[in-house]
Amino acid sequence: MESIPGSLGIIVLLILVNAFFVTAEFSLVAIRRSRVEHLAESGAWQGKLLKDAMARLDAYIATTQLGITATNLILGAFGEPYITRLIVAGIAALFGQAEATAAAESSLLASISFVLSVILITFVTVLFGELIPKGIALQRTEQVAVFTILPLNIFQRLTAPLVWLFSRSGNFFLRLMGLKEAPSHSMVGSAEELKLIVEASSKEGVLDESEGEIISQILDLEETPVRSIMVPRVDMVTISAEATLREFWAMAREHRYSRVPVYQETIDNIVGVAYIKDLLDYTGPELDQIKVSSISHPAYFVPETMGARELLREMRRRKTHMAIVVDEFKGTAGLVTLEDIIEEIIGEIYDESDEEEVAPVQQIAEGVYLLDASVPLEEASKELGIELPEGEYDTLSGFLMNEFGHIPEVGEKLEYSGYVFIVETADPRGIERVRAQKKTPEPSDDETLSESVASEEA
Repeated sequence: MESIPGSLGIIVLLILVNAFFVTAEFSLVAIRRSRVEHLAESGAWQGKLLKDAMARLDAYIATTQLGITATNLILGAFGEPYITRLIVAGIAALFGQAEATAAAESSLLASISFVLSVILITFVTVLFGELIPKGIALQRTEQVAVFTILPLNIFQRLTAPLVWLFSRSGNFFLRLMGLKEAPSHSMVGSAEELKLIVEASSKEGVLDESEGEIISQILDLEETPVRSIMVPRVDMVTISAEATLREFWAMAREHRYSRVPVYQETIDNIVGVAYIKDLLDYTGPELDQIKVSSISHPAYFVPETMGARELLREMRRRKTHMAIVVDEFKGTAGLVTLEDIIEEIIGEIYDESDEEEVAPVQQIAEGVYLLDASVPLEEASKELGIELPEGEYDTLSGFLMNEFGHIPEVGEKLEYSGYVFIVETADPRGIERVRAQKKTPEPSDDETLSESVASEEA
């Protein structure tokens, strides 16, 4: 029979092997690609091996997972007999060899040793073979990657056929279930998971509250459609292509915008964008002779369903600051600027010429709010602490007009989810401002009876 110290040595060795594969896996995933490039360019052989691993990361991660799985299986198979021998040795030491022999033949001992082996081996493996190695790999990523890459590279070459077979088999069964093949190193969580991490980090003080809000807003951009942040068509400032530069100059002085969309005949036919800075090249009679169409630049058009994050990428790539938003019928729905997207992340931006806008949601008393009808529905829900239903609208105005069934007049009321919505200002085209007042709970029958009795006694 193999000695107990020898068996213990094998278990320790297997845990160290498991720890090796865990540190190798996490270091490969966490190491910065720029550092790998730098190591490879410096001529270090470890850098070249790491660069090769980055190029075939799926194969290397599958190799580490194979090593971890095989090690854990061997540990599980080896642990139970070892625990049994420990128990038998303990009984022999305490009660003698005869009792130890009888215990070894008992089915009860087999059950106890199985449960104990699962508990002990799992605890030791998770602690010393998973958690601690993972922490080391994430804090000393480059050092660990350099240290582990050579033996991992050798193991990868030896097990490549087996890894290929497992990968192909796994992908085959995924396709049978109608699922896509997924890279084994995909460790990036969903936007919702990342937001939960950011929220937890903010609560624990790891992130400043404002930093957490900015990161959350960036993550929200992916699901934010352009139509929810655009300047709507009715609020657009535009100029006719037939207008003179002097008329354009007058408009610029009145509205103080640096870029203005140019239309031909109707606002649904935007033909370009005029820049105020181009006016500086013209003086005197030229301002009355030259039309805006001659200095306009090509307009960039986007659908209203486009995501704000995708639009930001496109605007950076095209080096443009304004996009014209079109609806499904090719009509002009509004416009969006680079500043609009940035404000969606960090809040309102004001320059020297801007007058500070009134907040879209103001609490004017306890349970009473004054809201701009154009406020996004999600923001209104958050401020009021209720869940306003989604529909074919994005703003509070759209929700209210959908509920009213018509364009309401000033003073019309609507009760919804414990609030009374009262139209404060409106015009023939829609609602402008709304007052939301929380309803006072009506007293129950018991409360009414108590008040009646109290008044009679008085």
